[in-house]
Amino acid sequence: MRIHKQQGMHTKRINLRLLSQLFLVVLVLPCAAAIAVDLLIGTLPFVTIAAILIFFPTAAIVISRAALRELDRVFDEVAPAPLSATEPSVDTL
Repeated sequence: MRIHKQQGMHTKRINLRLLSQLFLVVLVLPCAAAIAVDLLIGTLPFVTIAAILIFFPTAAIVISRAALRELDRVFDEVAPAPLSATEPSVDTL
């Protein structure tokens, strides 16, 4: 870790806690609730299958969008600012 700081490396990270919470809220809890409803009602596979058909694609979209948003945030913090119009670029040198 000390070497990275000496070389000027940034230690910005993706917020895994946010992604884990989204995974739990969007996928695990609804599917667990569907299994519980199936067991209570006695229609074991039907509500679970419906929940899986609804919540798996929803979770894939929501979690991937959140991960990409976090990645953009990290890139914005780590990447240098773009050159202004007055600064010479590599192509003109």
